Amino acid sequence: MARVNIDRLFLATITEDDIGTGKLLFAKPEYIPGIREFNAKVKANTEKLYAEGKVWEQDTSLEDIEIDFDLADFTNAQHAKYLGHAIAAEGGIIAKSNDIAPYVAVLYEATKSNGKKAYRVYYKGKLVEPDDSTKQREGKTDFQTNKVTATFQPLKNNGMWKYAVDEDDPDAPIDLGTTFFNTVIIPTAKQATP
Repeated sequence: MARVNIDRLFLATITEDDIGTGKLLFAKPEYIPGIREFNAKVKANTEKLYAEGKVWEQDTSLEDIEIDFDLADFTNAQHAKYLGHAIAAEGGIIAKSNDIAPYVAVLYEATKSNGKKAYRVYYKGKLVEPDDSTKQREGKTDFQTNKVTATFQPLKNNGMWKYAVDEDDPDAPIDLGTTFFNTVIIPTAKQATP
């Protein structure tokens, strides 16, 4: 079923991503109000080996995932937290040239055309400073929102870069809608039946 609405977006900082058991830790996902649009573009490279005048073999590798999302609001506290800036004692944020954004996971919920929910996790990326543009009102209101971009990559720990599940998937947990945003879910592969 096609998705017809983006409902909610959450971000969670990654506190550890290394090789080994117990070396993958995420903070609790934080609700970011006002999601308007979400886009993920996967960049992959395919190399072809030619022999005897035709494609003999090919190999595709993931380069990265470019994500952007449009928010009706992005508070100063959220901006500072997810882009590595400082909060000013006088209010607002202080952005410096040596600020380092933390790695984050992005989670979202969408509604499908059949009324069921679709859930997605993109596991590891860094947000890029959003553009700052404002224009005047010219006889009508033209809302200027916050478009946030990020580059995502696979996790070091297990190579995952995305998890997608819909509530009408026969294997989906019954409580998916109430538990999905409690933590960053790391799914396990289903074992094939002999």
